[in-house]
Amino acid sequence: MDSSLRQRSAANEVTDHIRQFNSGNYEDEHSKRKGKIFYQNHVNGLTLIPLLLLLHAILTFFVHNRLNSFPQPLTIRGSEPSDFVEERVRVTLDSLVSLGPRVTGSDANIKARDVILGVIEDVQRNSNNVHQISINQQTVDGDFAIDFLEAGHFTSAYKNIHNIMVKLTAKDKPSNHSLLVNCHYDSVHASPGASDDAVSCCVMLELLRSFSQHNQAFRHNVIFLFNGAEENVLQASHGFITKHKWGSSIRAFVNLEATGAGGWEMVFQTGPENPWLIRKYIDSVKYPSASIFSQEIFQTGKIPGDTDFRIFRDYGNIPGIDIAHIKYGYVYHTPNDLPRYIQPGCIQRGGENLYSLITSLISGDELVDPGPQKHGTVVFYDFIGYFMISYPMRMAVILNVGIASLFLLVIIRKVKGHNHIGENGIRYIKDLVVSTVLVFLTWVVIIATNIGLARLVTVLDKDMSWFTNISNIIWLYILPPIVSVLSLHYCLKNTFYRTSNVWYIESLFHEANMLLWCIILLILTYCNIASASVLLFIIVFPLLIRNQVFNFHFKEKNEWYTPIHISSLLIPTLYIIYLFNNLIGLVIPIMGRSGTDIIPDQTVAILLSVPLLLILSYNCGVVYVCSNIGKCIILLSVISLTGIAAFVFTSHGFPFSSNVEDGSMQRAYFTHYDRIDHKLNSEPTFDNSYFWHVQLDYKGPKVFQTPEYSHIFKNASFVECNGPFCSMPFLLPLIRKSVQMPAPRLLGYKRADVQLIDRTKLSMDTIRLTFQVTGPDHITNFIMPREGVSVQRWSLEDGEPLPIISLPIFQQPTYFIYYSYETKPVVPWQFSIILHVRRDDNIPLLDYSVVGHYLHGKLQVSPAFSTLLQQLPPWCAITPTTATVDVYEF
Repeated sequence: MDSSLRQRSAANEVTDHIRQFNSGNYEDEHSKRKGKIFYQNHVNGLTLIPLLLLLHAILTFFVHNRLNSFPQPLTIRGSEPSDFVEERVRVTLDSLVSLGPRVTGSDANIKARDVILGVIEDVQRNSNNVHQISINQQTVDGDFAIDFLEAGHFTSAYKNIHNIMVKLTAKDKPSNHSLLVNCHYDSVHASPGASDDAVSCCVMLELLRSFSQHNQAFRHNVIFLFNGAEENVLQASHGFITKHKWGSSIRAFVNLEATGAGGWEMVFQTGPENPWLIRKYIDSVKYPSASIFSQEIFQTGKIPGDTDFRIFRDYGNIPGIDIAHIKYGYVYHTPNDLPRYIQPGCIQRGGENLYSLITSLISGDELVDPGPQKHGTVVFYDFIGYFMISYPMRMAVILNVGIASLFLLVIIRKVKGHNHIGENGIRYIKDLVVSTVLVFLTWVVIIATNIGLARLVTVLDKDMSWFTNISNIIWLYILPPIVSVLSLHYCLKNTFYRTSNVWYIESLFHEANMLLWCIILLILTYCNIASASVLLFIIVFPLLIRNQVFNFHFKEKNEWYTPIHISSLLIPTLYIIYLFNNLIGLVIPIMGRSGTDIIPDQTVAILLSVPLLLILSYNCGVVYVCSNIGKCIILLSVISLTGIAAFVFTSHGFPFSSNVEDGSMQRAYFTHYDRIDHKLNSEPTFDNSYFWHVQLDYKGPKVFQTPEYSHIFKNASFVECNGPFCSMPFLLPLIRKSVQMPAPRLLGYKRADVQLIDRTKLSMDTIRLTFQVTGPDHITNFIMPREGVSVQRWSLEDGEPLPIISLPIFQQPTYFIYYSYETKPVVPWQFSIILHVRRDDNIPLLDYSVVGHYLHGKLQVSPAFSTLLQQLPPWCAITPTTATVDVYEF
């Protein structure tokens, strides 16, 4: 055979090998004889798998450190007059927190007002001559309707609520346009409210002082609102924006809030529309933290809480930015909300960002007329706080569809490549479809593994083991799904793909992943979900690096496999870890106050499944090109089982901690109340007195079942529901599982009282009832019409009342009114209800439960109540109240 013939024979052999490789059917004779998997330059799994796990651990550690990095706090001595200085903020913060809980109506609330006014007056005396600082105080009455969490629609009414307003404007050329910056200085009962929201008010005071030292006046005004009743269902902000003369000049607002202590302050919602606001934020702040993903998550209503943002938006028709601290939510609304949990530099970071943002907003034209930037939606997100990316939603649609189309071109090119070497491409398409189905199966396995484990630990009463020791989620909900995925594909490799070329299979799974994510991207884009753009990270980088930059077969150059695989996933993995680090950090503390309807382990398990879906699915192809996968499965299983055993059989799995540095205590909401029933035309009857424990987390009193504490609930029984909304002392109409124990009767308490002061028959089937309500400064009212009676209207602002969302056990709709005041009104609160009556009106028309809440002062805890509370374990964060319940028939 001559040389040319030999060359042609060799070329034909190579072509045949390539065709067989691309079709996935390449086998050598040895493999056929032995029936074993064909390995072509395989990678050692005992090296690559631990390397990938180590890489993810390093990225997680990097993100954790990044989220705990802050600028150096400035001190008074080492700063310029116009600088924002954290030290000065902390001095004022300590003054406010030392007053104790600043519940609306309490002495501490009034003293907090004096502290704030003192700082403002000092700023006014020392301000630069180019500025005019106007101080105004407001005492306001009002009422409004609101949809609040799962309670649904109810009415909030208030009297003598107080606000402090300060307007900074140019002395020579005052503007008719203002930016509003809002905080609230009140707090919930039993919480000193350092983060929620005293620190925001102290930051605003420092911003006011800093702005007052500018040598040049600003173009527009800035109004600082220190509102005194946000925790009373957003009452003070409503009083300001609907009743105060300055409200008409406001064109936009910045609201400052907290659902945790310290950490990076985050823009978690903006708008409605007005994309210029987020663009101003992006262009001005030094330390960005904002995401459309967070905004869409919050606006689903699944995160328990609301802010004054809603009031300014809905009742003032004003666009704005909502900024909050979300880290360390364990202390939110507890006695542990103290300055110690606000890290050094945290205030400096937030203050400098706000300084830049507010300066930009009050210096530009957009505050007066945004022009074309008034409408539209912007996709925005920061990359680990280094920089921000933003673009209009219309561009997002083009970009998302374009990236998906680019991937389609890659698939078409591969099909054409098969045709070029004599194949019709049908086999490749079939293999791709099968791989796509198997990737989807991988997702199912991840979710099923986590949900199965969540249910198991819940049945074994070992749930919430991660609440304090967050590392337990590694053994429970990270390593087991990894083991499940490795096992699934190890079995497929040894059965379904036993005789296939492993590098071809790896390539198929890579492309199947991108196909699935492209489909999901297009679906979310079609549904107008702006945060769909997050998926671009996990599509673009693998697409560009593996399919465009390094477009060759790993069969020939497998030494490049590890660096190319890692580099294609490095940025997506980093961003996913950052995104879900924030989300997990927010959700885990919330599980301590989410009630009994949500199974916490199942929630956390499903939540953790999402980043695992995003990360693991791209790595499942690694199994096919690695040896020693079985040993990796055994090793990871041992590690996971050891970790699980550690928290199951030791105290490491106990959810709550008595260590004040942890702050992860169980919320213990206790109320001492008694109830009197007032039947129509009969003497009042005393029902009884109880200690009432509302279960704020899934574990509830189960954790008290130890010899040391079991006596606390030995006489407890579940609450039996009767009367309007069970006639229990609910502060808000949020049903929670609860128990109660017999208690001594309350003595020396002025009960909440409701009197029918007028009954007028307007027509044959219409009656107007007018009520007068008196009692302590926080009163809740539950009104339930009897059968055959319906509420048509009432005298409150919303006019046509809507019932709250209740349970099937309530046969009639129930209406809820939250009423509060700061100083006792001279004229008692009155309102009227017009009823449509379809029966004899000589019998009761409705049941009315009125609850007087003692949330502060000496009456907040009775002597017998104090004795009970002292017996509670040190890992309880106690929120005590005392209440009177009176149930009437009218």
